[in-house]
Parts: sequence; structure tokens; C-alpha cells
Amino acid sequence: MTIKFSKEDIFRTLFGISAIFITVGIPYSIQETNLTNELEECSFYTIVYPTKFVGSTMSFYYFLNGRKYEDSSRCSADDIGESGFGISKSKAFKEHYLIQISCKDSTNNRVRYEFEIPINLMPPVNGWKYKPSGLNLRERDWLYNTFFRGKYLDWY
Repeated sequence: MTIKFSKEDIFRTLFGISAIFITVGIPYSIQETNLTNELEECSFYTIVYPTKFVGSTMSFYYFLNGRKYEDSSRCSADDIGESGFGISKSKAFKEHYLIQISCKDSTNNRVRYEFEIPINLMPPVNGWKYKPSGLNLRERDWLYNTFFRGKYLDWY
């Protein structure tokens, strides 16, 4: 028994798959672009402390103006400078991460995993207006640091 597909069947299948990617991809891209623009317009930085990992989501807290905030963010092994699959939770809980927070709405934020944060670095009560100087990029391969989250295309 041979299964034959017509050109129309193949076209419909490819069209359907493309429509799904466009339907999901365009809104996500617009959301990320809007967040990037909002953070570039006015934002500040502080340090987040991880509390738990569930799947690929890291829950964390941070302090700002004497108040404790809790939130979560997607986090992969590559985000925290590990290779392979899965996150070493013991390593991740020992680390601190930089978060960039919008001046307009504190729920609009982005954890900047690409920067190594020294354990002894303490944020001011109201955060930093600019990214603290002297932070190093996490150890990753050259291609990743250069084009995806490095100095040339720092879009994340």
C-alpha cells in the first residue's frame, strides 16, 4: 500500500504550519520589542535572588525601596552559563542575577542572566539607574556572546 500526497495536500500542510508559526511568533516578537523599547526609555537595575525552579521557570525575589517583590522568569541552563540540558539547582541558588525594571511598571522587567554578579555586590535601596560597571559576561561560547547577548546585539 502506497500513500500518495498531492501537491495541494503538501501546500495546505506547509501553509497551516506557517500560519501557526506566524500567529505565535508575531505577537511574541511585538511584545519583546515593546518591552525592550520601554526598558531603553526608562529603567533601573537591582539584584534578584532565586527561590525555586520549576521546569524552565525560575522564581525569585528582589528588594526595592524597602519592599520585597516576587516574580518569575524563564531560565535555561544556557542562560546561567551551563552546557547541556537541565539546570544545576545547587549552582543556580548560589548565584545572584541582575534585573532591569521599567520605571513605568515594575511588572515589566527582564532578568539579565548574561552578567556575572559578584556575591558581595549589594544594590542601593532604590536600585541603580544604570547597569553597574565592571560586570563580566558569563562564560559562554564566542558565537553566543557575540551575536545573541553580547556587545554587538545586546537585545535580550
